[in-house]
Formats: sequence, structure tokens, C-alpha cells
Amino acid sequence: MDNQDTPITFEDIGITKTPKLADTRLGKRRVFKDIDKKEIAFSTVACVSLVAALILAIVKIVGLANDNNTKDPDFTFALIVIINTIFCLYYVLNGVLAERPYEILVFVIANIIVWIYVIANYAIRPGDIKLIRLIISCVLSPVLIVLGILIAKLYNDSGKLIFRTVGANTDQQIMCKTMFAFFGLLKFDLQLGLSMVVLILTNGTKTDTQDIVILSIGPVYTVICFLLGYLSVRWENRKLAIAFGISLLTQPGYILYKIIQTGENINDGNLALAATTFTCAALALIIRIAVAIFAVRTYLNFGYGLSEKVFPMSKHRSVTDGSKDMPDSPTRHSEEGLKKDDS
Repeated sequence: MDNQDTPITFEDIGITKTPKLADTRLGKRRVFKDIDKKEIAFSTVACVSLVAALILAIVKIVGLANDNNTKDPDFTFALIVIINTIFCLYYVLNGVLAERPYEILVFVIANIIVWIYVIANYAIRPGDIKLIRLIISCVLSPVLIVLGILIAKLYNDSGKLIFRTVGANTDQQIMCKTMFAFFGLLKFDLQLGLSMVVLILTNGTKTDTQDIVILSIGPVYTVICFLLGYLSVRWENRKLAIAFGISLLTQPGYILYKIIQTGENINDGNLALAATTFTCAALALIIRIAVAIFAVRTYLNFGYGLSEKVFPMSKHRSVTDGSKDMPDSPTRHSEEGLKKDDS
């Protein structure tokens, strides 16, 4: 009799309770209990591969420094590997914890690019460390690429974290997907931007005045542009959005300059680095266009309360440039308008 009076729980009907999301400064994240075995396997293999690549790149730099050979193009290549590896580590961890399919796909693309870099670098200038790095890449990269695509597809199709973030409102779910896609592309743009700045070192640490200026200003400017894009969306600030839009038009100038410079100075000694530069430059221009497209789509969604749900711990609770708060979605907005007319 007592059992009949007890309320029925989700467990009684076979539904497993999902662990609660953790609110962080960077948005909502899943807890470890919410990660399945396939995701753990992917994260583990990816992190092991990336840490190994990072260690080998650092060993290469230390070796060149000890030999007083930091003017070697391999020094620049090692720096590029380090930058891309650090970004890839972030993509893997954040992509899994935040269920970001676009960041997982960015990791896959970056992994393919680094794999090509490693093959080209070894083919042109063989070496023991390069051989070890090549073997690791050839063994683990195909596995990571396949797993990454499968997990990204799973995240994109399920949209569980988005549902748990914004609720069942389909309009806001679409907006949230657009926002997450923009953030993923923006981070990839930052990665490529920093890589392009480092590629000014065509002869390792051998630099002239122009190179020093670019190395001094380039990283700072690239990070500022990234922050403009990120904060404009997080705070739904239209003034920052305009500033970011202007920055999108200025950065490709350096990319075109670097393409021309590399083409004029290409030789057998820096062939691998030149190929890296051309690949990175082409991808940077493509991603920049994609960032611009998703930036416009994201900015059109300002004022619907999305950022407050995605970033619950943010102090900025509404549009900061004087715009009025709007209902949760365009659909709801139109429905409320009809109700007012009826009354």
C-alpha cells in the first residue's frame, strides 16, 4: 500500500536522469558523469597524440637552440606545431565538455593540416625527431579524424546540450547553434591568425625591422580582434560588433602580403615552410569569409535573451548599447503581438 502511494520516478519507467550542467564563466559545461565511453576514448587518444606532438616540437626547438641553429626554418615550423597543438587540445576538451560539433570539426581540420605539414616537412628535410612525429601522426591521425567526425555528427544531430541550455524553443535552439558555430570559427580564425604572424619567421629567429614590427603588433592585434568578436556576441553589444566587422576587413591585407612575400622568396631551403604558408593563408581567407557570414547571422539574433541562457554567470544580462530587451524568440514575439491585438 505504501509503495502505491510513492510518486513514480523517472527511474521507475526506465528513464535515466541526466546529470545537471555546470555553470562556468565560459558557459554551460557537462560534468564528467555525462561523458560516455566513446567520448572518453576520443579525448584520451587525442590528448596523448597532441601531448606527444607538443613534446617533440619542444625538443626540436631546444635542440636547435643548443646547436645555435635557431635561424633554421625548422624552428618556425616547430613553433607552428606548438601553436596548433595547443589550440587542438582546447578544441578536444571544450568540444567534448560543451558538446561543440563545430569545434570538434575544427580539430579534425587542424589535425589534417598538421598531418600534411608533418609529412611534407619530413619528405623535404628528413630527421630522427621528424620520423617519430611522422609515425605518431600516421598511426593516430586517421583514428582521430574518423572518431572526430562521428562525435561531431552525434553532437550536431542530438543537440542535447543546446536543448538543456535554451529549452524546447526551436527558434532559440537554431540561434544557439549559430552562436556556437560562430565561436568555433572565431577560435579557428584566431589560430590561423597567430600562425600567419609566426610564419613571418621564414628563417627561424633571423629577423629584420619589418619582421620585428609584425611580430610585436600582429599577435596583439589578432587577439584584440578575437576579443571584439567574442565579447560583442557574449554581451550582445552592437558597437563592439561594428568594430569587429571593421577588423574583418583589415586582417586579410597581411595574409595577401605574406602570400606575395613567400612567393618571391621561395627556395629549396624553405619549400616546406612555403607550402605551409600558402596552405595556412588560403584556409585563413576561407575561414575569415565564414566568420563574417556567421557574424552577421549571430548579430541578427541580438536581443532575444540568448546570451543570458548561454552565459548564466555573466554580469551583462542584456544588450549593452541601449537596445530594448526582446522576448525569447521571434515566434513568441509575434504570438504576443497577436494576443495584444485580440485584447
